[in-house]
Amino acid sequence: MQKRLHLFLLTLVLVLVSAGAALAMPSDHQVVPTKTPAERIAEVTQKIKQQPDNANLYSMRSYYYRDAHELNKAVADISKAIALQPDREYYYGTRAGYYKSLGKTDLALGDYGKQIALHPEHTWNYLNRGNYYKQLQNYPAAIADYTRVITLAPQQTNGYFSRAAVYQLQHRYDLALADYDAILVQNPKSTSAVLKRADIFYQQQKYRAALLECDRALQMSQGKNRQAREMKSAIYLAQGQTSKAAAELEQVLAQYREQTY
Repeated sequence: MQKRLHLFLLTLVLVLVSAGAALAMPSDHQVVPTKTPAERIAEVTQKIKQQPDNANLYSMRSYYYRDAHELNKAVADISKAIALQPDREYYYGTRAGYYKSLGKTDLALGDYGKQIALHPEHTWNYLNRGNYYKQLQNYPAAIADYTRVITLAPQQTNGYFSRAAVYQLQHRYDLALADYDAILVQNPKSTSAVLKRADIFYQQQKYRAALLECDRALQMSQGKNRQAREMKSAIYLAQGQTSKAAAELEQVLAQYREQTY
């Protein structure tokens, strides 16, 4: 019953916000027509006929083939681009993405590995592969890649956020909290890290601690963090305090109204 009420209140907020946004839209609003993937493919194909050794053109056309849901042709084009310029690391990342969509896991991981071999100092290559390992639920491999990101760039927070998320999936909450704490050491104003801490406490049914973290995020944002209020609503519902839950969602709705009007 509590979950149903929560869903109902959230749905009500979204409906009212959507209606307000529609009313606020200027009457002369027009959508600019865009070219279809087929039209763009035709254009780039003409350019390729004139510049058959231009790797960027094959790369560009591969994106349009992807948009047209012709992934095998997209792979063929990006492979041609790689053959022309094998030192372009992002080409391998692009092809890895296509292989992922095709369900060709080994080929995708192989291309991520080639990306890393070309530039082992680039953190985003490890992040990309780590995210894929996470998707595959190969959590130890994902953690290893995220840890490499942290080692290469300890001043950046994306490695900590990514690794903490995997620790949460493994229910290794102490390690996840340690990573969020490391983020807050670097950026004491990170409401995202605070709310991640709140989520961990919520998962552990430590509702008082979770509420304290939500209030901390609200204090950091002058009371305007909608996610913190939505989480407080969920916590109150979990404790059967429906009136408090509804009050938090009323605050969320009030903020949406302020922005819309």
